[in-house]
Amino acid sequence: MAGRGVTGARKARSSLKVRWFRRAVPWGTVYLTCDGRYPQRIKIGFTQRKTTERRRELARGLEKRLLIVQTIQMPHAHCLESRCLKSATRLADRDFAKSSEWFVLGDGFTLDDVAQTMLDNARRLRREARWKLAWPSQGRVTVFDSGWRKDGLRPSDKYDLS
Repeated sequence: MAGRGVTGARKARSSLKVRWFRRAVPWGTVYLTCDGRYPQRIKIGFTQRKTTERRRELARGLEKRLLIVQTIQMPHAHCLESRCLKSATRLADRDFAKSSEWFVLGDGFTLDDVAQTMLDNARRLRREARWKLAWPSQGRVTVFDSGWRKDGLRPSDKYDLS
């Protein structure tokens, strides 16, 4: 039993790294959602299903309204989620009442700051995966921004990250 705990700990730490020559990696989506009534409460997560299904699953049994702010679909998405969760701790405090993926934004930080941090992490991860020859030949980073922000609604936008 003790050996299993050590192995699990190693896996969790190594999920921040891109392994060399691993082109056959699963694709996934990293999403940023927020509570419609309390937009300072955010969640960063990973799914390989439709994000709307995952949102419905999270909101089940809750009276609050979860809104999708941004999604990033790419290879190595599980690694991206780990990096986004780590960097989000600089912008927000963890809300352990929910889970380790829920945060409450700190004073002076907005949803735009978190969304930009996610994009920066995606660019860095793609660059690192290409350098380590681990980026699939048909790999791309697709971003969907719903346009929803606390201050108001902007036009939604879907594009490939360049």
